Amino acid sequence: MLLKGGIIYLNMYNQIISVKNIQRAYFDLAKQFDEDSKSEKYLGIDGLCLGDFDIDSAWALKEIRQELIDLKPLRPALEFIIPKKRGGERKIFVYTIKDRIKAQAIYRILEPFFEKLYNNFLFSYRSSHPSEYAAKSVCKRYKKYFSQDFVFCSDISDYTESIEHNILIKKLKKTGLNEKIIKLLKLFIKNPIISNGKLNYWDKGVIQGVPVITFFANIYLNKMDKYVGKKVELYRRVGDDFIIFDRNLKKVKRMKNYILKTVENLGLHISQSKTNLIKSNKKFSFLGYEFENRKISINQSSVKKAFSFWKKKLRYYDMSDQKKIYTLKKILYNDDNCIHDQFVEIISAYKYANDKNQIKKMSEKFFRILTKYFFKHYSHRNQRLTKKLLSDIEIPSLYKYFLDFHHGKKSITEISLSKEKFH
Repeated sequence: MLLKGGIIYLNMYNQIISVKNIQRAYFDLAKQFDEDSKSEKYLGIDGLCLGDFDIDSAWALKEIRQELIDLKPLRPALEFIIPKKRGGERKIFVYTIKDRIKAQAIYRILEPFFEKLYNNFLFSYRSSHPSEYAAKSVCKRYKKYFSQDFVFCSDISDYTESIEHNILIKKLKKTGLNEKIIKLLKLFIKNPIISNGKLNYWDKGVIQGVPVITFFANIYLNKMDKYVGKKVELYRRVGDDFIIFDRNLKKVKRMKNYILKTVENLGLHISQSKTNLIKSNKKFSFLGYEFENRKISINQSSVKKAFSFWKKKLRYYDMSDQKKIYTLKKILYNDDNCIHDQFVEIISAYKYANDKNQIKKMSEKFFRILTKYFFKHYSHRNQRLTKKLLSDIEIPSLYKYFLDFHHGKKSITEISLSKEKFH
C-alpha cells in the first residue's frame, strides 16, 4: 500500500533509528543468543561478543543509532566453513554484534510491512507460512490426485549468492519504501566479506547471517510466485525450491517455461539435476521427502546421514560389556546429542512420511550398528547376544516412535519427554 507523501514510510524510518527500537533489537538478539548458548562465543571481526555491550550505557545506543543515521558501511562479514550436526559442511557468515543489532532494528520494524507484500504461495522465512505447511499441502495433494497430476519441481542453484544487486534494489523501490529506508537496506546488500583472509566485494549475491536477508530472498521472486500461483492448482515455493501440481499438462508446461524465462532474466540458474516434469505416479523429491508409488519417504541423503551419525556414536571399542552398557545409556539418553533426541528429531522433521517399511528398515539398520558396537562384526548370533545383554535396558526405537506418532498414541512432545524415565 502506497501513501501520498510517504508519511507512513518516514515514520517507519524514524521507528528504525529510535533509541527504544535499537534497545529492543539488542534484547531480541540477547534472547536468541541465550537460547542458542552462544552469548559469549559469537565474535565478529571486531572481536566483541554480546556480553561486551552494556545496553544501558548511553554511548552504545548512541553509537549504533548514529552509524545507522550516517549510513556507515558495515564491517566485513567473516566466512566460515563448519560441519553440519548430522554430517557434511555448510558455509556461514559472521557479522559484528553492532551490525547484527542494526539488522535486527531494521527487521523488527519492516517485517510486518514485507509480510503484507508476500503472497500465499511463499513458505520461507515466515512465521505465518512455515515450510512445514508447504510440505503438508504437497503431501495432501500427492495422495489425493495420485497419477492424475503432472508435477514440475526444481530449485535454484546458489540462490542468495546469485541475486543481482541492481535488480533487487529496483524491486525494493517498487514496494514504495522511501529512499532513507532503501539506503539502510543497501548496507546489507553491498557489504563485503572476508573469505580465506581476503576482503571481497561482490556485484551480486546477498550475505546470509542477519534477518533482513530474508526480505531480499523472498521479494526477489515474489512477482513470479504471485503469477504462477494463480495459474495452477497448486504451487509452493520454499526459498530456492518450488513445485507445481496440476492435472492439465499444457498449463504445467506453460508455467515451466515462464519460470525458466523469469529465472534467467533475474540472473539465476536452475539446477538441471533437480528439475523434473513428470506424472505424479513417477518418483520425485521435494523438501526432503521422496514421493513414489503412493509412498512418502525420507530422502536417501537424510537416511545416510542418520546411519553415519549412528556409526559415529556407536563405534566399537575394546572394553568390558559392563563398561559398554554404562556408556551406551549415556549415548542413548543422556548426551546433549543423544540417540533418542535424534529419533524424535527425525519423526518431527518428517511428520508426513508414511512409508513405515522404510522406518522399519532404518530401525533394523540401527540394531545392526548397535550389535557392532558390542561385537565389532555383525552376525545373527551376535545380534541375539546383543539383545540378551540389553534385556534390562529400554532401547529407543525409531519404528515405535513412528507408529506412536502416526497412530495418534503420542505427540512429538510426549515422545520427546519419554526419555525422562530412563535417565
